[in-house]
Amino acid sequence: MWTATSPTPRFTLPVVLFLAALTGPALGALTIPLAVLSPGWVGHLFTDAAAGWCAVVIFSGMWAGTRLRPWQVPISGAVALLSAVVCYYAVGTVLTGGPGSLLAPAEWLLPAWLWLLAACAAGPLLTTAGTWIRHERRPRRMVGLGLLGGVFLSDALLPVLNWAYFRITAPEVPVPRSPVPMYVQSAFVALVGVALVLAVARIRGDRVRALAAMIPAGLLWYAGVWGAHRVMFLDGMGYLG
Repeated sequence: MWTATSPTPRFTLPVVLFLAALTGPALGALTIPLAVLSPGWVGHLFTDAAAGWCAVVIFSGMWAGTRLRPWQVPISGAVALLSAVVCYYAVGTVLTGGPGSLLAPAEWLLPAWLWLLAACAAGPLLTTAGTWIRHERRPRRMVGLGLLGGVFLSDALLPVLNWAYFRITAPEVPVPRSPVPMYVQSAFVALVGVALVLAVARIRGDRVRALAAMIPAGLLWYAGVWGAHRVMFLDGMGYLG
């Protein structure tokens, strides 16, 4: 059976920590080009939804977890996700206002204060979950695998439950002629999460349990994302992307 101490590190700790933290700037800087060049649903996973970002950070923790000290793993996650948010907004600012617009961070970065706070909280959770995916104890593996699929399930539920919420609370608001495209896109996002869990789970008996663990993990992640969206809506911030 795989154990958390079996791999022999190929890089020194400072290099591993640097590479893990470098995930964030690369992710943030490439998100908008990826959204433009890739098929719409793929780009959706990294712009209108956060599952793509979360999965990248989880895999970063999965890779670096056996090569970093335990206290370095959450720090690398916080730095990675925080820098991803900064670089994402920096690229968007340059594309819309030119490089000179970066000199006014109060205009393009401070309005994203809630995303910055969320990154500091979510980054350590995601990288820690990544390290648990290959843990020798099954309960921890289920947490890691469940969250990997759960972030996709959360993003699949978000538009559907939001649509239902507004249908109940604001029935006078016009809606699209058919919600079918929304359901199809949500199904695609959920299936991506299922596929990743099935591909990553390698120990017999883990796959079925991990798919079941997706449900509570996805619902908990959905509650956090929905709460962040509501705060941003009340604060007039809008949404990422």
